[in-house]
Amino acid sequence: MFIVLEGIDGAGCGTQRKALEKLKKLDGKPIFTLKYPHYKDAIGRAIHNFLHERLDLSVEAQFLLYAFQMVSEKEKIANLRKKGILVCDRYFTSTLCYQGVKGFPLPKALDFAKIFQIEIPDLVIFLDVKPEIALKRKGKEDGKKDLDRHEKDLKLMQKVDSMYQKLIENQIFAPWAKVNGERPIKGVTKELVSTLRK
Repeated sequence: MFIVLEGIDGAGCGTQRKALEKLKKLDGKPIFTLKYPHYKDAIGRAIHNFLHERLDLSVEAQFLLYAFQMVSEKEKIANLRKKGILVCDRYFTSTLCYQGVKGFPLPKALDFAKIFQIEIPDLVIFLDVKPEIALKRKGKEDGKKDLDRHEKDLKLMQKVDSMYQKLIENQIFAPWAKVNGERPIKGVTKELVSTLRK
């Protein structure tokens, strides 16, 4: 099974990924986790530099950089989803939203996914959090010295949230479900586990 956790910055995707990691297994099936974007390789470092405003990129270049990590790791994703439950902290669906609101056309993005045979999740779970609450959370994160260009832009967050709602309403790219991410962490984790069991 391949599950993706999605949400705007501050929705709690990373927190919930770590909570599910601690379970290690669910109903006897091992849980594996991945996170996108990651900053381990040259592409990831370029993304990090872009987010921290040390590099400017066109929306097309942004889309390709983010998507490249998932294209290059699609074999790993395909293998892990066969071995147990793969939980991905953000995925191609983030790129549809963030680069979509900046002007990258959704039909082109979906065509790209078909051409490069990007793995389609069994379910995308959207952690629903109001942008104003998410921004406050990001500002309170332990060890967070400065917010990146996405995290500090409330107007962008509001546009991205609207884009996510559109993808959910129309069930674009994969099946979607919505979870209230504004509740206490343990309550959100409990609902995620219940959703996975279903």
